[in-house]
Amino acid sequence: MTIRDAAHLCQNLYLICTKLGVGVFTAAINHSNIEEELGLDPYVHGINMMIGCGVVNLKASTNLEPNYDEFLE
Repeated sequence: MTIRDAAHLCQNLYLICTKLGVGVFTAAINHSNIEEELGLDPYVHGINMMIGCGVVNLKASTNLEPNYDEFLE
């Protein structure tokens, strides 16, 4: 899959989630260690894009602001 294919799939998921009223997000990727965190061999399975969707739990008392970790090499 190319980055263009991933972008098209991402856009379609955004459109579907918007129609359904579901929250959707794309995640920033630290290319140097994301494959390691997911247990993938970066020479076989590379990550192009990460996207997710879901319904916000309004009863939870969590801070919805993102937490950023330091860059790891």
